Amino acid sequence: MITVNDLTTALNNLNVTSTWSHEDSNNLSDTELQVVCDNASSPLILSDLKSEIVNVQNARPLQELRNARNFMLSQTDWWVLPDLTATQAQLDYRQALRDITNTYSSLDDVVWPVKPE
Repeated sequence: MITVNDLTTALNNLNVTSTWSHEDSNNLSDTELQVVCDNASSPLILSDLKSEIVNVQNARPLQELRNARNFMLSQTDWWVLPDLTATQAQLDYRQALRDITNTYSSLDDVVWPVKPE
């Protein structure tokens, strides 16, 4: 299933603007994708567009993981304010969060570090 969001992101990644419209947010057909290619500001081949859409869809799980990780980090930012001294456990936790994408690639399999008290 190709969503309008996937299509828009793919076009942005390819630095292409295109005039097109679609009433539903899902299930864009090859015919509709060809219209997008035909109305592109620069030459755009359907296979190139479809390939970039696949890249966008494949990148989504890692981006969702990063978003969750960034939220968790933001909840602990106050630990490292200049007028506070973070404990080693707090620093280790924040580092483990930053390193999470070195080990995991989606929210489906991630094991989060335990937040210290």
